[in-house]
Amino acid sequence: MTRPALRRLGTVALAATLAVTINQVVAPAAAAETTSVTVAGSFDQEIGCADDWQPACAAAHLDKQPNGQFAKTLTIPDSGSGATSYGYKFATNDSWNNPNFGLRGGSGDIALPIPAGGQNVTFVFDPVSNLGSDSINSAAISGTFQRQLGCAADNTLSCPQSWLYDDDHDGVFTLVTGAIAPGSYTVSAATLGSSSGSAPVTFTVPAAGGGATTTISFDPKAGAPTVSVVPLVQPAPATFSHPTAKRGDVVANLFEWNWKSVSTECQTVLGPAGYGAVQVAPPQNSINNPDGGGHPWWEVYQPVSYSLNSRMGSEDDFKAMVKTCRAAGVQVIVDTVINHMTGQGSTSYDPATTGWTHTNYPGLYSAADFHTSPADCPEASNTIDDFNDYRQVTQCQLVGLADLRTESDAVRTQIAGYLNKLLSYGVTGFRVDAAKHIGQADLAAIVKKLNRTVDGKRPYIALEVPPGGPGKLTPFAFQDQGNLLGFDFATQVKAAFTSNLTDLTVFGEDAGLLPSDHSLVFVQNHDTERDGTTLSYKNGPTNTLATEFMLAYGYGRAEVYSGFVFANKDDSPPADANGFVTDANCDNGWACTHRSRGVANLVDFHNFVGDAPVRNVDDDGVNLLAFSRGNKGWIALNNHDTPQTRTFSTGLLPGVYCDVIHGTYSQASRGKSCDGPTVTVGSSGKATVTVPAKDAVAFSAGNRVGR
Repeated sequence: MTRPALRRLGTVALAATLAVTINQVVAPAAAAETTSVTVAGSFDQEIGCADDWQPACAAAHLDKQPNGQFAKTLTIPDSGSGATSYGYKFATNDSWNNPNFGLRGGSGDIALPIPAGGQNVTFVFDPVSNLGSDSINSAAISGTFQRQLGCAADNTLSCPQSWLYDDDHDGVFTLVTGAIAPGSYTVSAATLGSSSGSAPVTFTVPAAGGGATTTISFDPKAGAPTVSVVPLVQPAPATFSHPTAKRGDVVANLFEWNWKSVSTECQTVLGPAGYGAVQVAPPQNSINNPDGGGHPWWEVYQPVSYSLNSRMGSEDDFKAMVKTCRAAGVQVIVDTVINHMTGQGSTSYDPATTGWTHTNYPGLYSAADFHTSPADCPEASNTIDDFNDYRQVTQCQLVGLADLRTESDAVRTQIAGYLNKLLSYGVTGFRVDAAKHIGQADLAAIVKKLNRTVDGKRPYIALEVPPGGPGKLTPFAFQDQGNLLGFDFATQVKAAFTSNLTDLTVFGEDAGLLPSDHSLVFVQNHDTERDGTTLSYKNGPTNTLATEFMLAYGYGRAEVYSGFVFANKDDSPPADANGFVTDANCDNGWACTHRSRGVANLVDFHNFVGDAPVRNVDDDGVNLLAFSRGNKGWIALNNHDTPQTRTFSTGLLPGVYCDVIHGTYSQASRGKSCDGPTVTVGSSGKATVTVPAKDAVAFSAGNRVGR
């Protein structure tokens, strides 16, 4: 069902800051060398300038340091009437016509609260990163992990990419990141501009669950930083007992899990949590690339035959997995590779498959079953050169992969035979890899040859058609052939969660997305997490929060992605020396987002609220967003680095509700209990809620406790 755009009913008021807004030219980066930096703001007169907001005032100039940064300590008085909040920006080269910057390199004014009596403030600006701050808003750290945060070196107090921030001005500076890899580290802290730090503190990031969210805090009064490390993926509760189990449509994409692990997950997590389906990796035999860099993940996307003996297990393992998942109420969607065969290699995972070459697969396809140049492909290389040319996209090889002649009835029949075999084992549907390169007519002809599922329904079809290309190469042009993977959804979600969360107040078709009823939406998949176009497990709490938004909002059919930890984009999933994937238990190199308590519990929330409309929208204009799903459920998402306390209209009846992000609701007894925090909704439907930093609070009408 198509979701309407969020309608802003009001904004949550924030504390006002004393700042003067004038016409300031904002540019993302300096076009010329930065020769001077000025703290131009509403305190300039107090430090000796002729007027406020003067980018050319010498008294407000920072001094260039030996490391290339600009810095200076200035005495900022109060306004004469007690504590004062000023505003300022870093102006470059003495003019507003040149680039100028706010906090974190942004365009807004920087709030500078000064206590009664005034205060010495150290200002620092780095012209390389265009990051600037001050000793009231930021503190510096030095650690053995700073390169992972984008610093040029470790153990340096001068790197702005690792600054801590005091966004709520409570005197405690904080950095929250999911970018620190597993390992042991040390960190020290200091006020901004200091040349020496505190005594170092040691901390460890575990490998379990794909690393951790690391929070580094520094209270100068305490004299040393504190570090909190929370695994990115929390262990699943012993039991979910979700009432919506076997009634949902959310897909868990367990990327390249072996069949025995998928079977176990269906029984212990997916079914009980209410997931409606699991997407599994391509099950056909593929190249085995022992000399190609340690069995890269993409081996399974180069078929050698349609044998079901693969690096994920045997055909019997596959059949048993499908049977087990179906018994747990979880349908199985198979990733299928039917556009092409191999591009390289001479060995495979099924020893019974031998003698094949790039365009000859004994008993399956011969050279006549593949597109050639110039008969089909206009490029002499027989490889796509112009991705805007429909003929090239559908009849030339994609990165050297042997392109099947899918307009041939013989090829279509072979493909349909493979898919029908999967359907006979109980598979419910297919993700079609590289569907754009097959084309609409050939897809329709292949789908027409498919049998019904064992449940008597037409197979579910989801097509990989990335954005890009004109006319009939766009995802919109493939809507008659099946659902479309929601690349557009994922990129818009990343943009909001890395910039301004409340951009999502205009969302869905109103924001240009594919129709909801034609979309299989996701926050990332195996391609996009590697090319950086979307979020990934490496974004830590931001990734979890975005996944929770997807489940709560209800646009399209939601797919929760869980893959494996990688350092390089071609890395293999955890596997033995022969490339066979080892068991996944979310504690040995697998990043299991689907198991996180908040995510898994929001699957139940998603199932419960159904198609209830988005209502009671509230936001702070920056990074706090709340909405209800009619009168069935409510969620608040906080993408700030600090907790946010507000009073919200929830749309729900008065009562006490289980916050399912941090607790699990139980109907084990008539008392109906919650093993975590609760939220009280008053007679007006309003609730005062503190939403933790980079976190959410959510509950549904089905999570009411004590009745």
